[in-house]
Amino acid sequence: GAGLILAAVPSTERCPRISRSFHIQWGGRVSTAAARVDSHRDRGADSSKWAKWVERRQRREEWQNSARERIRNKSLRQRRRKQESVVVTVEKIGKKAWQELKHRKMVERNEARSRLRSANLSTSPRIVIDLDYANSEGEIRSLAKQLRCAYHHVLYSENPPVFALSSYNDHVANVLAAHGSDNWVMEKYVEGLLHNGSYRVDKENVIYLSPDAGLVLEKIEAGKTYIIAGIVDKTLRNGLSLSRAQKLGVKAVCLPFKDLYPSGVKNNVLNIDTVVRLMIEFSKYQDWQKSFEEVLPMGKKLPVHLRQKNDSDAIGNSS
Repeated sequence: GAGLILAAVPSTERCPRISRSFHIQWGGRVSTAAARVDSHRDRGADSSKWAKWVERRQRREEWQNSARERIRNKSLRQRRRKQESVVVTVEKIGKKAWQELKHRKMVERNEARSRLRSANLSTSPRIVIDLDYANSEGEIRSLAKQLRCAYHHVLYSENPPVFALSSYNDHVANVLAAHGSDNWVMEKYVEGLLHNGSYRVDKENVIYLSPDAGLVLEKIEAGKTYIIAGIVDKTLRNGLSLSRAQKLGVKAVCLPFKDLYPSGVKNNVLNIDTVVRLMIEFSKYQDWQKSFEEVLPMGKKLPVHLRQKNDSDAIGNSS
């Protein structure tokens, strides 16, 4: 993890009250804290402000230490639960059966990886996740979790698409590598879809998915590239993916969300892994209605008045 670096800086004539100054670097964020102990002692001034600063600093350090401890305890709990589940499974089915089950899962995973490697645009579409939206640390972590779920859906699909990531660079790549992206079978574009003013693929075969688009995606075709915006904001920001598609000069479409559920749509924004699974299911059934029924969360499918009623009933039951 990041360390705490204190670098002493001599006082200046511009600020004679500051006897020493420290540049405190923590987690990539740099802040400057000025200590006035000597000046307060020499001048006999009230040191209540300094005492409050010290107290705030101590509380911050305690919170940081407790945060690290919480993360460490969470990792230990997850590891302990996994070990306990293995022990329970072995006791339930026997050690030999458990070894056979483990071997069968490994074989299935290897077959799925080879099937994903053999995917090509002649028989499958290409799904690209645009990572050019993630900025903060929290957004990147949420993005990594959704991408891991999306890759799981792609890996174990019967007819997997060509899966790819664009703008796979800098800090985003480091965080995703910590979640195992180096072992994912996919294409990774460091510079993005538009590289040095030219497109990596045929521009006419590129379709950008955006909930703000006016056109509706009617079918998914092999040989075409479908781009999903890697947006994981908890607060909705309209028009981001649409403006991105216009900047790239490609066609923008939306999923037939409101056509299928006209009375139950509060917003047609879905998680990245949900959109990927919807596209996989449509490639399997060639039916949007059946695909949405299989994948869409129940809260999205209910009409608005029924969803509000269920929420109020849940609150009443909990109270």
